Amino acid sequence: MTEIEVFLIIITSHLIAVMSPGPDMAIIIRHSLAYAKPCAIWTALGIGTGILVHVFYSIIGLGLVIATNPTIFAFFKFLGVGYLLYLAYLGLRSGRMALRQDRATKRLNQGLHARLTQTARVTRPKRAHQILPAVQSYRIGLLTNALNVKATIFFLSVYLLVAHNSPLSLQIGYGIYMAVATGIFFILVAELLAKLRPFLQLYLAWLEIGTAVLLALLAMGLAAFSTQDLLPNNV
Repeated sequence: MTEIEVFLIIITSHLIAVMSPGPDMAIIIRHSLAYAKPCAIWTALGIGTGILVHVFYSIIGLGLVIATNPTIFAFFKFLGVGYLLYLAYLGLRSGRMALRQDRATKRLNQGLHARLTQTARVTRPKRAHQILPAVQSYRIGLLTNALNVKATIFFLSVYLLVAHNSPLSLQIGYGIYMAVATGIFFILVAELLAKLRPFLQLYLAWLEIGTAVLLALLAMGLAAFSTQDLLPNNV
């Protein structure tokens, strides 16, 4: 294959991979809905940086070791599973707290409404945007991607099966492109969800719980994933 063909394969496969449901998408949805927009953007930048972790170990040859050693791959897999379950726990806890807050606000509004005249109207106050420190948002995005087994498999395939004959400079360039493209994509997702947030205000608690459940399901799916025949024997 020519390098143009390699690059076109990488662009196409990366676009499909980054748009498919997974831990990165789930954490961006959660942070976009639960926190202020800058938190989600920092999370997106962390996810983009996490791509470079996969690129690094693939280029220096650790990718082949990971791909051909079931024990090492299993270690990284269950490390990622544990982190996803931790994020799911945080999401469930935050969602339950939001539901309790919503119920308390509803009772308060009902009590106030009973005491006011018919001309007065009590509205349900919007929940204030929570703030997550930029460093923490960035770290969560970075770890979510770096420990994402789906991303590990993708980059092993790219660098061991597609770009293995490319010059080192081009392999690095491909990695930088995928990191930048990933960051931009998730920033756009965060921007879109930030615009939709006012319309989803009444359902934020349930949406947060839903994304937490999705993260837990992804973790269980990864835990059940077998690494047997991950890559062809002639790699």
